[in-house]
Amino acid sequence: MKVDWLEGTILDGHFKVVLDDLHDLLGDFQGLPRGMLGYNHAAIVAGSGRVCWNDTRDDMGVHVSLPATALGNLGVCPVSLLATFFERFGMKFTRIDLAGDDLKGVLNLDTIDKSVRDVHFVSRWRKVKRVEDFENGKSQGRTFYFGSQSSDTQIRIYDKAAERRAAGENFVGHWVRVEIQSRGDRAHAVADYIFKHPDSWQTWAAGYIKGYLDFKILSGDSHKSRWITAAWWDEFLGFVSKERLTFSVGVRTIEDVKEWFDRQLAPSLCALQIVEGADKVSEMIASSSHRMKPKHIAMVDLALKYRGVSS
Repeated sequence: MKVDWLEGTILDGHFKVVLDDLHDLLGDFQGLPRGMLGYNHAAIVAGSGRVCWNDTRDDMGVHVSLPATALGNLGVCPVSLLATFFERFGMKFTRIDLAGDDLKGVLNLDTIDKSVRDVHFVSRWRKVKRVEDFENGKSQGRTFYFGSQSSDTQIRIYDKAAERRAAGENFVGHWVRVEIQSRGDRAHAVADYIFKHPDSWQTWAAGYIKGYLDFKILSGDSHKSRWITAAWWDEFLGFVSKERLTFSVGVRTIEDVKEWFDRQLAPSLCALQIVEGADKVSEMIASSSHRMKPKHIAMVDLALKYRGVSS
């Protein structure tokens, strides 16, 4: 299992400061003539990645999208990069793809095709989409989509070898890929699990796939969920148990804000104070009290309650 796509939004910090830090991490930006995803500025990074920002809407944050080719071009471990996005930038992940590759011939697309047609599988989706591309009457490979592109989770199984050959590569051998794509809050929860379990997340990820999709061997039991898992599917996944993604309600505290302030904002505020003076900085801070959101008020109440002070 490997991380094959990372995408998220950095909401903490002024966009100029964030862009400078991202430049140090990801390398040079190649500006695009127009923005995207609602941002008025966008740039290419690492060949195929995108960085987007809005110089008139700091509240939109900075959005980063790194597909597989960009992650490869960066030449760094995607899990280490994920951890940096968490620790240094406080990123809110919006998409993460995990991929497992079969290079040994364990997965046979004809067998999978038959299992899909015979409905010898259990999944959290009712329908499966099968797509096969042809060029000059020759198949360019099959792809099976479990779940829709718009859903928060989707699994794709496809012939990666055929894809590479169709792209002009002289690939010889067997290569079937299984990908699980997560979006929204589910993506952030997946990224959080990987961040907290850097040495064991791969086994969990295989079980996470199995929890969404389990190919079965036909039996007389009326409950398909009790059918035995197909040996080839178990072998590919490593004979793991099914896993579910649990969502924890994270409460951001004043200590979290202090850590973010020291990491992101303190140098810029120091420069501002040198130029404008401490009184002006204090005035700017005080004038922002009406912009506090419920999450900020909750942090204040929690901190004061802990210290025995009434808000």
